[in-house]
Amino acid sequence: MATTSYEDALREQTRGQRLSDYLREMRREGNIDVDMVALSWRAWNMLHAATSNKLPVPDACPGPDGHMLYTWDLREHHLELEMFANNPAELFYRNRLSGNLWEFDLDIRNLDREDPIPQEVLQKLSLFFPECPTA
Repeated sequence: MATTSYEDALREQTRGQRLSDYLREMRREGNIDVDMVALSWRAWNMLHAATSNKLPVPDACPGPDGHMLYTWDLREHHLELEMFANNPAELFYRNRLSGNLWEFDLDIRNLDREDPIPQEVLQKLSLFFPECPTA
């Protein structure tokens, strides 16, 4: 039986809660500090809102020196968002079939309504919407 939009939304909400829990756990374990927890959660909320809540919850893991890495994978598309304590975040995209690469520096701390997420970034994020056709 196919899942409904409600079931999909509930599953994503649960994954979002698990992301929040995971960030707090990484803080308790000393992998990231409280500022990185806040930055990582802000990044997720801003990207999710900017995509009209269509962007799936990313996989996440701490990196060296207190960094945080989010990843999305769908078919041939791979996207990473690496967040740093004192530098802009780095987005990296790779199409596994064509080999096309793309990179973008994103200053999450300074994004707001007056300085929204650039269209170029939103275009890459849209590749990971579940209903997106293969691009």
